[in-house]
Amino acid sequence: MKKIREIRKALGMTQKELGEHLGVSAIYIYMLETGRKKPSKLFLKALECIYQQKMKGGDKIE
Repeated sequence: MKKIREIRKALGMTQKELGEHLGVSAIYIYMLETGRKKPSKLFLKALECIYQQKMKGGDKIE
Protein backbone atom coordinates (compact mmCIF):
# COMPACT_ATOMS: atom_id res chain seq x y z
CA MET A 1 0.00 0.00 0.00
CA LYS A 2 1.56 3.21 -1.13
CA LYS A 3 -0.26 5.06 1.63
CA ILE A 4 1.69 3.21 4.34
CA ARG A 5 4.95 4.13 2.61
CA GLU A 6 3.86 7.77 2.37
CA ILE A 7 2.98 7.88 6.08
CA ARG A 8 6.27 6.21 7.03
CA LYS A 9 8.24 8.71 4.98
CA ALA A 10 6.24 11.61 6.45
CA LEU A 11 7.25 10.30 9.87
CA GLY A 12 10.88 10.27 8.74
CA MET A 13 11.28 6.60 9.62
CA THR A 14 12.87 3.61 7.97
CA GLN A 15 10.93 0.39 7.60
CA LYS A 16 12.96 -1.01 10.48
CA GLU A 17 12.20 1.95 12.76
CA LEU A 18 8.48 1.88 12.02
CA GLY A 19 8.40 -1.86 12.54
CA GLU A 20 10.11 -1.49 15.92
CA HIS A 21 7.52 1.09 17.04
CA LEU A 22 4.67 -1.15 15.93
CA GLY A 23 6.12 -4.46 17.10
CA VAL A 24 6.53 -5.96 13.64
CA SER A 25 9.49 -6.68 11.38
CA ALA A 26 10.88 -4.47 8.63
CA ILE A 27 10.03 -7.31 6.24
CA TYR A 28 6.37 -7.07 7.26
CA ILE A 29 6.40 -3.30 6.63
CA TYR A 30 7.97 -3.96 3.21
CA MET A 31 5.30 -6.54 2.40
CA LEU A 32 2.56 -4.09 3.36
CA GLU A 33 4.09 -1.31 1.28
CA THR A 34 4.40 -3.55 -1.78
CA GLY A 35 0.89 -4.98 -1.45
CA ARG A 36 1.99 -8.52 -0.63
CA LYS A 37 0.16 -8.40 2.70
CA LYS A 38 -2.90 -6.51 3.89
CA PRO A 39 -2.66 -4.63 7.18
CA SER A 40 -4.88 -5.57 10.08
CA LYS A 41 -7.22 -3.03 11.63
CA LEU A 42 -5.05 -3.06 14.76
CA PHE A 43 -1.95 -2.25 12.70
CA LEU A 44 -3.70 0.63 10.96
CA LYS A 45 -4.96 2.03 14.27
CA ALA A 46 -1.45 1.89 15.77
CA LEU A 47 -0.01 3.59 12.68
CA GLU A 48 -2.68 6.28 12.92
CA CYS A 49 -1.80 6.95 16.57
CA ILE A 50 1.91 7.32 15.76
CA TYR A 51 1.14 9.63 12.84
CA GLN A 52 -1.23 11.83 14.87
CA GLN A 53 1.28 12.11 17.71
CA LYS A 54 4.01 13.20 15.31
CA MET A 55 1.75 15.71 13.56
CA LYS A 56 0.82 17.26 16.91
CA GLY A 57 4.47 18.11 17.38
CA GLY A 58 5.56 15.13 19.40
CA ASP A 59 9.23 14.76 18.57
CA LYS A 60 9.54 11.60 20.62
CA ILE A 61 7.30 8.79 19.48
CA GLU A 62 6.64 6.16 22.13
